[in-house]
Amino acid sequence: MQVSKSKKILIYDQRGSNSAHYAATLIESGYQNVYNLFEGIANLETDNNADANLIRQVIVATPQYKIIGVKHSIQLMRQNPDIVILDTRPAKEFENKSEEEHLNLGHMKNSIHIDNRKPDDVVRKLDDVVSNKNKQTYFLVYGSGPSAEDHSADVCKKLTDKGYKNVYLLYPGLYRFVWSTTNIESCRDGHDLLSDHDGLY
Repeated sequence: MQVSKSKKILIYDQRGSNSAHYAATLIESGYQNVYNLFEGIANLETDNNADANLIRQVIVATPQYKIIGVKHSIQLMRQNPDIVILDTRPAKEFENKSEEEHLNLGHMKNSIHIDNRKPDDVVRKLDDVVSNKNKQTYFLVYGSGPSAEDHSADVCKKLTDKGYKNVYLLYPGLYRFVWSTTNIESCRDGHDLLSDHDGLY
């Protein structure tokens, strides 16, 4: 690595799971000013206390859709009451019938369910959803959370490929939204945006 040992170095990965190891390796190699981004770029991009506009200036090469966290998604829904909300979780989760009880969370009010595990259904359902929408329509898409089974980003990409300009992905998903509106003071006003959750938590 052809970098001065005194130069400041910032290391990050998606969620902070591997970058600490590489930071430690650099320090062992004699680098003096090594910083590790705690919880990674995903947390930075969706931090409830961050200035969303400032974050967009710092993070480059992002997808055409916008990745936002809980607080900014609450603001987005309040400012755009006609926003189209798409729930991409499996049908059992959307209907509160999952065998894993912690995944039975209700859903966002007025959300439209699109089970992204069925590609043909997704295309057909999306075509129905957007049939009368102009390209400036606001969309908020969410799934269960970060896992191999969550393909909510794929739905966002399909929308941007169709030419829609205001597509937002709630990261990392509905579980974090529910947790945040219950436990974080600045997000509590988002609890009334949830539906069909009485008695679940």
